[in-house]
Amino acid sequence: MAKRVAVVSLGCPSFAEALSKHAQGIEGWEFNYYPAQGLPNPHGNVPLGSTDVLWNVGLFFGVDTFFERAKAKYQIKIVNDWSGSDILGLRQVQAERPKCVQCITKSIDAHTCDWPSYKSELEDWFGIEASIVPSVPEWRPKLEPLPEKPSVLVYMPPAKQKYYYGEILKLAELFPDVPFHFIGDDAEKTLSRGNLFYHGYVKGDEREKIYKEASVALYFAVHGSFSAFLQEMLYMGRWAISTLRLPFCEYLPQDNLALAPSLLKFLLAKTEANAEGSKWMHENRTPEKVRGAVMEVLKKLEAR
Repeated sequence: MAKRVAVVSLGCPSFAEALSKHAQGIEGWEFNYYPAQGLPNPHGNVPLGSTDVLWNVGLFFGVDTFFERAKAKYQIKIVNDWSGSDILGLRQVQAERPKCVQCITKSIDAHTCDWPSYKSELEDWFGIEASIVPSVPEWRPKLEPLPEKPSVLVYMPPAKQKYYYGEILKLAELFPDVPFHFIGDDAEKTLSRGNLFYHGYVKGDEREKIYKEASVALYFAVHGSFSAFLQEMLYMGRWAISTLRLPFCEYLPQDNLALAPSLLKFLLAKTEANAEGSKWMHENRTPEKVRGAVMEVLKKLEAR
């Protein structure tokens, strides 16, 4: 009988659901995604009695006691995929209550993360050894030509202070003839003005249409990740500026945001799609890569 992995998430549900699908086909293992329910028991729909591994993707804090109880009562093994916000959260705990770091992470049997910089932070800051499991979105659009008129697409969730919202508005003022489109926050859908256009949370055909009409993606984050938005734009062959060092993105140091106008001007002048970036994404950020990385984590769990 196949062993069962329950994939859960409060912070990154799209990546969690994608992981459960990408990992299908691993011999001897069955993966199921359980969408979070409302508080106070967001993971109450998980059949713990028939689960062998709980695989959490993002936002470990707040539900860490759930994993402790699952482990104590059912001897379930725990995998935690660390998000950027979790790493910052644990860093804050470390500064305020150093001994609590081990208390928080003691139930975790295997640690994973998406990117080498996260892996280094976990090891350097907390002594946590993590395996890299790429967070690959379900939607991986094909290379598309750039639109005739250049425009900018910005991912801006509700936590705007963590995504340099004010700085991006100032940047838009410097390019009054360039449309700046914002996605990610339904509360702002009525605020379009000037060259600022707000679309809220988008998916399906609407998302694809907005992506195709953009030539440059902006992803400014205090402690960003290789977000689904940025990956999807790169799959499509769009140019990008990011505050995280990522392949085929122009890097914007957070201590030198004054570089943003010159970087954006450079990318807006592009007339051809980012074909090399799209090729790299379609060859290196694949379900097969996810499946192989997950298999290695499961092997380590079985060897414990």
